[in-house]
Amino acid sequence: MKNEHLIKQFMEENGIEFNKPFWVKSSNNEVKYKIIEKEGMWGTIPKIKFYSNEGEWKETDLSWLLLIIFCEGYEIIPSKQRPKNGEEFWYITPKGNIHSVLCDSQATSDIALFLIGNCFKTKEEAEQNKEKILKLLRRNEPLVDLKEVY
Repeated sequence: MKNEHLIKQFMEENGIEFNKPFWVKSSNNEVKYKIIEKEGMWGTIPKIKFYSNEGEWKETDLSWLLLIIFCEGYEIIPSKQRPKNGEEFWYITPKGNIHSVLCDSQATSDIALFLIGNCFKTKEEAEQNKEKILKLLRRNEPLVDLKEVY
């Protein structure tokens, strides 16, 4: 792809990966998108898909990608990524303390912290989300009903 480094630079700067969903917030709504690579007549080109109200991914006009990249009115919110084994992350305790640990991808506690959203790349990010996590930790019922999972 000609000038492939430009799209890759944009994606890297915004924490986006090919085929991984991310949110785009504008003044009046939020939409889930993903950028894909598609083989075309003239080589591989980036395409963009959005998650529709019908619950399926639909390809949209490439002009949406240009708007997201170049217009000020769009805020990109990358999806949370599970920390890699040995990577530091921050979490909030039920008492409101903020701690960091190195991720153990096989530890049930680390997996659970990620799944409930209590897993942050920085201490500042954890501080910004402290009240939300404390509200979640104060629940008296499970987040998942195992009867509904199977």
